[in-house]
Amino acid sequence: MSKDFTLHRIPFVHLYRDLSFADFFGRYDPWRDGKVMVATYSFSHKDFGFWAKLLPDSVIYVHQKYEATALDFLRRYPWFEVRSVPRLHSKVVLFEKSGVLLVGSENLYAPSSSFSEVMIETVVPEADRQRVRDLLFGGLHGKLLFCKYGVKDLRLHRHGNFDEGIPFVPCNAEVDHWDLIANVISFKNLRPPNPEFHKPQRLYAVFEYEISGRKHYLAINRGYGYCGDLDEEAFTWLMANCSIEHVHEGYQDGHFPVYHPIPKDRLADRAIWFGPVKDQEKHEGLKVTVQRVDITHRKIRRRDSLAAGDTA
Repeated sequence: MSKDFTLHRIPFVHLYRDLSFADFFGRYDPWRDGKVMVATYSFSHKDFGFWAKLLPDSVIYVHQKYEATALDFLRRYPWFEVRSVPRLHSKVVLFEKSGVLLVGSENLYAPSSSFSEVMIETVVPEADRQRVRDLLFGGLHGKLLFCKYGVKDLRLHRHGNFDEGIPFVPCNAEVDHWDLIANVISFKNLRPPNPEFHKPQRLYAVFEYEISGRKHYLAINRGYGYCGDLDEEAFTWLMANCSIEHVHEGYQDGHFPVYHPIPKDRLADRAIWFGPVKDQEKHEGLKVTVQRVDITHRKIRRRDSLAAGDTA
């Protein structure tokens, strides 16, 4: 039995032939458009540069055939909610706050499709948005995927960006959402620096949980933001090779995604803050210089959102 819903009094219907997703997401504004929900059969992420713009609790549903690619994506951006869904064939994007809706035949796979694709864009009236969301995404529960790093993912910052030998994981090298929305002001002239560079992050602490006899290790960065789960081997390596700066029992801070079941409604058994490796020479091969990225023209300013019509 089919499920359907008719939208009345929509402001426009815009047709695309061979849509550029770079252009479409290029006009996305997190304050105006809010959380993004995407369903796509095939999925790729390497050729798109808009991921850091999207609100970190945005949701992506992919066909289970692309689960490995989705897991690779989570290694870059572990704060997204990503689910693997069997038999998924939808191609749809919804901006929850503004109601922008994009539906059609093009997957979120490549900047330019090798097929002939057609997409339709409109805006869902506010009164209809929950019903539309339930219709398009309500049954796509799927398997919740997680970013989990192993010991092979651990790297050390080389002198120049951070103190010598500080550990980091792959997502710490990415430009993230908080970099793009941060209102950085120079004390010299009270203006944003020009140029403004992304500062690579580090693995700052690991929160340890034990549930039903099984250990879970959740990492945070210097801003106490979630930066992936670690497997036991990676955690053991950090404990054995890095200096321990502080241990706190029953720690309750840290900013974790709302979808993550481990930190929900429970305190960590302990939190461990890590410093640099103790033997710098021994681990020279793990050291990497993470290049700073110029984000001057990628910054998202709150005043830009207001000028575009968001007066909230």
